[in-house]
Amino acid sequence: MNLTEPDKKAITSFGRRFRILRFDLHLTQAQLARLLWEGCGGQDSVSRLERGIARGISTGMLMRLASLCESKGFSLSWLLLGRGPKGLGSTDLRGLVTEVLASLHASLHQMGEATKGS
Repeated sequence: MNLTEPDKKAITSFGRRFRILRFDLHLTQAQLARLLWEGCGGQDSVSRLERGIARGISTGMLMRLASLCESKGFSLSWLLLGRGPKGLGSTDLRGLVTEVLASLHASLHQMGEATKGS
């Protein structure tokens, strides 16, 4: 699948925010990998996400990432979409997860439609 320039920029921007999250949590890539992939992923997985070259993340990892963000006071909407402040504040996490999943679904649908036309 060929990514459009806006898709590439969005992935790169997510990678930067993912790295900021890791730095703010004072974690190494290996430590974050153990948290998010429950021991199955490695430091390379975190590195690929930070560099914007990973193709995607699993639903399970997304849910663990949402849980980590909530427990540490980070906004999942900021991390995944670049929207709003970095800190969670009093924002409803369930609403943010729903919004993020809807946005990801729409993006995947658009990418699927674009590849049909190719």
